Amino acid sequence: MGYRARSRPGLLQRRNVLLGAVAVFVFTVIRYLVSSAPPYRLPRPIVSLTSTPDRVSTSLAPTVWSLLRQSLPPEAIHVYLPRSSRDASALLAKEPVFQHPLVSVRYVQDEGPATKFLAVLREAYERARTSPSVLDHPLLVLDDDHVYSSALVESLIGGWVAHGREAAVALRGWRVREDLQWGVAWADVKRHVVEGWRLRDSYQVGVITANEGYIVTPAMFLPPAIRAEPPPTTSSLASVSPIFSYAPPIPPAAHLVDDIWLSGTLAAHSVPRFVVPLRTPEPPSVDITHGAATAARQSSDGGSDARSPLEKHLAEHGQSRKDANDETLRWFGPAWALDRELVRSDKGGAWVLPERTIEQRPLWYDSRRADERRKSGSRGEPEWAGPLSRARSQIARWALYRRARSRWGNRVLWN
Repeated sequence: MGYRARSRPGLLQRRNVLLGAVAVFVFTVIRYLVSSAPPYRLPRPIVSLTSTPDRVSTSLAPTVWSLLRQSLPPEAIHVYLPRSSRDASALLAKEPVFQHPLVSVRYVQDEGPATKFLAVLREAYERARTSPSVLDHPLLVLDDDHVYSSALVESLIGGWVAHGREAAVALRGWRVREDLQWGVAWADVKRHVVEGWRLRDSYQVGVITANEGYIVTPAMFLPPAIRAEPPPTTSSLASVSPIFSYAPPIPPAAHLVDDIWLSGTLAAHSVPRFVVPLRTPEPPSVDITHGAATAARQSSDGGSDARSPLEKHLAEHGQSRKDANDETLRWFGPAWALDRELVRSDKGGAWVLPERTIEQRPLWYDSRRADERRKSGSRGEPEWAGPLSRARSQIARWALYRRARSRWGNRVLWN
């Protein structure tokens, strides 16, 4: 009896410690599950990008490689090539990344840079005839010349879910000027162009860009009446979506400046666009083509023509990139005006925004009043991440570049 009496406090103490450890573990698990959905509970998007045969073994392969290394794997990766480039099969066969079960190479009509979203939307509308839920499935659209952060998919899908799955979200965008002109003075670029790796909180913009990726759904490009009551399965949803209509009087170069074309269509449908923060301390993406393309042009002809293929194409038709951007921005003038009215009021149309968000997230940009807003501490300015966080992201970007460089060699050049 004496021995038992002396041992009981020790048993009770061990039991209390064990119960305390279990309680802490359960609390931690519940807090984790409630506070943020882990990657395996988030929806997996279909990734869509377009490319050309000359990029298959240069920038496209490293891009797809980075998309296969995501913390939240995509459901599928669709690579769209022009039908005229079927001779790219030999190049594709040489790269193991294109043999991955998630990767599908598809040959479609060449519609310029907009092919990256037009092709996947057509496929989605076709599948929606038998499976309407496809209209709400997330699509991740991006460019073919970046090594992307491993947190890209998770950051974008997490932001899309946080905004009720009814807003388009991106990791980069810019605000539309009130005079509908493209570009700003160099001193204002960092305030005009909003990047997710520099943000602490999401921020509403006018135009989202594919060079850091954006999430949309097929339903966002349908008229409100069609979204509310889809047509019979015998009808083609593609025929009623204005995203495919770029015949006159629409500017002929509108579909070539695809970021403005897509964002303007979303604005006309009252779909807000947000730049969301990149999960820290993950790196921003590494642009690998502009530097490589410039080096190749300089070494091949001894010149210094650093124009992109798009800029050359526009020049052949007597336009500059700024001309095409300005013309398309003006074409969507009524859409930007509607955008501003929705942001200034509590009426969000099909996509209702919280009043606090509306007051704090202006999407227009007026360089004449930029300094006044900056000095007055306007709540409309983005909530920037701290300098330490931004520095860590830049260091992580360099590490990502070194990893890609060790895998792909000279195909990856820092821009």
